This record gives sequence, structure tokens and C-alpha cells, in this order.
Amino acid sequence: MIFKKNKADRNYKVISVKTFAWDRVMNRKRKYRRVFDRHEINYLSVALEFYNKLFDEEDWKTEVTSKAFLMNGDKREKELCSETREFDVPMDRNSLLFDYGWGNDEYGKFWHEGDYLREVLIDGEPVGEAKFRIEE
Repeated sequence: MIFKKNKADRNYKVISVKTFAWDRVMNRKRKYRRVFDRHEINYLSVALEFYNKLFDEEDWKTEVTSKAFLMNGDKREKELCSETREFDVPMDRNSLLFDYGWGNDEYGKFWHEGDYLREVLIDGEPVGEAKFRIEE
């Protein structure tokens, strides 16, 4: 039998899940947005930031999954991408930032006009999502 962790058992506390244009990062500063122009975007990224609840206690490992969906109203019409990565969380880091981008080198090629959702999971459990829109 599989038991889900309750909030008290988690090693993390989610701060935010936000979207940004990967190529628009300047001086390590991201400009988080929810509306993007199709012709100015090639890769669209999602950033997950969370607190390490085991800070100064112990290192731990986790698995972070990022997914993107084309939306039709409130329904997920099509899954566009999904990637899972192993992540080492060191005990000397109070908060961590995980980001993941998806798209194409050619601007306007992958992301088309419409409503989308980026979902992030930690160890298979949904922890946050960010809705965004691509305009023509």
C-alpha cells in the first residue's frame, strides 16, 4: 500500500511557480510574465522556487518533473512536454530555484497562440502550476 506524504513530512515548502522567456534573462534577472508574443519567444521556461526544510540538517535527493499543457478552457487538451530530473538538495542551501525551458531555436516555431499551463511535480506529487498565454 502506498501512503502519500502529508505537508509536515515534506522536505520542502514551495515559494513560487512562475513563467519567463528563457532568452530574455539579463544579468541573471528574470522577467516573469503570463502573456508572451509568439514571434518574440523561442523557449519558455518555468521556475520553481522552494524552501529547504532540512536546511542545516542533512542533504537529500528529490525528483522534479516539469510539464506543459495546451489548454481548452479549464481542460488540459494536449501534453506538449514532460521532463523529469534528479535533484540533489544540499543542507547548506536554504532555498533553491529549479528552472526548465521548452521550445525551439527558431522564434515563433513551437509556441503558438493559445492558453497554456506549466505544472511542476516533486517526487510525483503536483506542487504548483502557472497559467500563461501566447498572443499572435
